[in-house]
Amino acid sequence: MTDINITNIRRESDDEIVKCLEELLELAKKGELRGLAYITLKPGSWVGTGWQVAKDGNVLTMIGGVGILQQRMINAKIDYDQ
Repeated sequence: MTDINITNIRRESDDEIVKCLEELLELAKKGELRGLAYITLKPGSWVGTGWQVAKDGNVLTMIGGVGILQQRMINAKIDYDQ
């Protein structure tokens, strides 16, 4: 495996990612977002994960949602490759 020098990777914002984050931020500010689980992908394929749940949020429901997200991503990858 070859290491990638991420200092030379050109970094530009992705409009769709920014739009998604702004929409989520608005929901959070309105009190309509009670939990969030996320995966980040940074230059050089560095992956980060995290989650946050409000005191009145349901962690078990979020765990189920993570499983659904995983399956959706797998299905999208299969469709993309075909």
